[in-house]
Amino acid sequence: MQQNDEFDNEGLKVTAELLSANPDFYTLWNYRRKTFLHIKDTVAAEELQTTMLNELSFLEQCLKINPKSYGTWHHRGWVLENMPEPDWKNELRLCNKFLEFDERNFHCWDYRRLVVKEANITPEEELQFTTNKIESNFSNYSSWHYRSKLLPLVYGDNSQPTGMKEEQLISECMLVQNAFFTDPSDQSAWFYHRWLLGRVTRPLRLESILICRPQGIVVVGLSHATELERTTKIHLAVGETMLSPKWRTANGESCSTVWICDTDVLSNNNATMKITVELQTSDPPQTVELAADESRVHWLRSYLPGTRFRHEISAAANDVLTQELTTLQQLHDLEPENKWVLLTVISLMRALDPLSHENETFDYINKLIEVDPMRTSYYLDLKSKFIIENALESRPPNATTVDLSNKGLTTLVHADAMVSMETVNLSHNSLQCLPDLGYLQGVRVLNLDGNKLSTCKAFYCLSSLEELSICDNMIKHCVTELLLLKTVSDISTTEDLGALKSCTRLTRLHLKGNPVCEKKSDIVDFLMSLEKKC
Repeated sequence: MQQNDEFDNEGLKVTAELLSANPDFYTLWNYRRKTFLHIKDTVAAEELQTTMLNELSFLEQCLKINPKSYGTWHHRGWVLENMPEPDWKNELRLCNKFLEFDERNFHCWDYRRLVVKEANITPEEELQFTTNKIESNFSNYSSWHYRSKLLPLVYGDNSQPTGMKEEQLISECMLVQNAFFTDPSDQSAWFYHRWLLGRVTRPLRLESILICRPQGIVVVGLSHATELERTTKIHLAVGETMLSPKWRTANGESCSTVWICDTDVLSNNNATMKITVELQTSDPPQTVELAADESRVHWLRSYLPGTRFRHEISAAANDVLTQELTTLQQLHDLEPENKWVLLTVISLMRALDPLSHENETFDYINKLIEVDPMRTSYYLDLKSKFIIENALESRPPNATTVDLSNKGLTTLVHADAMVSMETVNLSHNSLQCLPDLGYLQGVRVLNLDGNKLSTCKAFYCLSSLEELSICDNMIKHCVTELLLLKTVSDISTTEDLGALKSCTRLTRLHLKGNPVCEKKSDIVDFLMSLEKKC
């Protein structure tokens, strides 16, 4: 029919019979749209309105056959947008009816958003609709999700860390608590609660500055990853002189939390200098003084204890969350094998006071592993994340050493928070792989003995690294050219050791106890005795 340009009532009749049996025949919906466009150009508005109303009636019958038909919902929206007098309020009633049949019909929820927009329904009205749906059935994931989109529109407050008015946030916590106890095994409310606790986003601002005179670099750590030039700029001045720096990342990526500037002004000047770094945001500039007798200096943003990786909460919110924690601990006594209860208890402890709840948090993670062994690796990684956060939270402000040895770590996170560290000890953990360690621009000594590493690819462009110890790991490959090296920085590209070539200040490399050392005794002798300067 399309090939012969037969767009008439007979074609509508034939396709209607076919679609009544199978509403998911997309080609037929396309044909009907072309037919209606043809009719639209040839009939009066009143006749077109009648034709379109008949089509809406037909579409409703098709939706009763398959309420989750993509083609039918899409075609219905098209009809409304092309008829002379669409009744969007009636469409809202139709959505309500189909959501009564199946409250998780996301096709209908998507269509409803179109209807709400065209019918000029306010976010406040829609928020009340979600409240009614949730109160009638707490196990309504779609309503919870829709609610999360509406709350910032109705109760948005940019002055709050959560971006939402605090009294409403507290009210939402009370609402979700009722859902917890109604059906503790249902996931909907638990996911919504995690969304509430995780709403905080820090503004883009300076977190750390590291100045290294010998390398001639300025390293800047930001609160979250960004693309310089495209989203913001970092201005750099030495004394009263504004520089025109070219910023780069250690690994060549375009988006990062850590940015590096190479400048000869530092390496060619042994005088005392004041270096000012300013982010092109509302964040104030920071000035760091590098004394004449100093080779490096750093600045770190200060935080109240326990707030480096979470936001401060008011007394009112603290009271509500504390009461909620107590309530959920009681629920845990009733539902000891409910993983959602355990996960939420952990989240609340982290939100309230991660340091004072440290031991309890780890006890609950151990319980999670018992009740949900299929996700053991995830829980161990989560525990590792908390261990690292707590260690970084509790270190003195001017500390240049972080000791994370013998912690059972299975993953390494927040390397960007260790930019200014000179010594990092990660020995005797369970690390099998590492993220790119290019953030560790200040580290001089790195200890990873006694892990399960099989490659050195993470050690790329560590400009300050002087000593690396990776004894008792699982590194297997290198080449015999090692015997001909005069310095460690001369290492050729190999399967496992090639990345070390980029660490130009590396002078001490400890490899004892790796399979690579078993291949040739002369390599063992060479590596174990290696202690030369570049």
